[in-house]
Amino acid sequence: MKLGEGVVGYVAHTKTPLAIVDVLKEPRYKEKELAKKEGLRFHVSVPLIVKDKVIGVIQLLHLLSHEFTETEQAVLKTVANQAAICIENTELMVKTRVIQEELESRKLVERAKGILMKHHGLTEDEAFKRIRRATWTAERPCARSRKPSSSPKRWSVSRFLKI
Repeated sequence: MKLGEGVVGYVAHTKTPLAIVDVLKEPRYKEKELAKKEGLRFHVSVPLIVKDKVIGVIQLLHLLSHEFTETEQAVLKTVANQAAICIENTELMVKTRVIQEELESRKLVERAKGILMKHHGLTEDEAFKRIRRATWTAERPCARSRKPSSSPKRWSVSRFLKI
């Protein structure tokens, strides 16, 4: 479904909540067959907005027609705002964790390169190639003939620290 299409697309596009008293009479409601089958009547959608960007839409469905009161609208908007903030914070935490893990991997690689350079008289490039080659074969023992990846996402550095 495209932005602006259907109830959810409309809510996401306009960034405004929409309450539908009877989904069977609403032209933007696309799932009329499902609504008939399940006996759904009332539908309300509220955009999840963070920093003026819609990251999703929360929906409530009910079997009975219902007039949405001001208080109910305010509560649902508050819940949607809090949910949007939680989702955004979780995404930021995940991104932060990934960056931390990448930095730790880089530190280990740099440490291993330093040890190889010091104890084996290798250049930085030679040490890196040795680590990459050994990691590639350690992680993929049946893939010795394939070319190693140039992106070091996970490193098994411990075997290089044995001197």
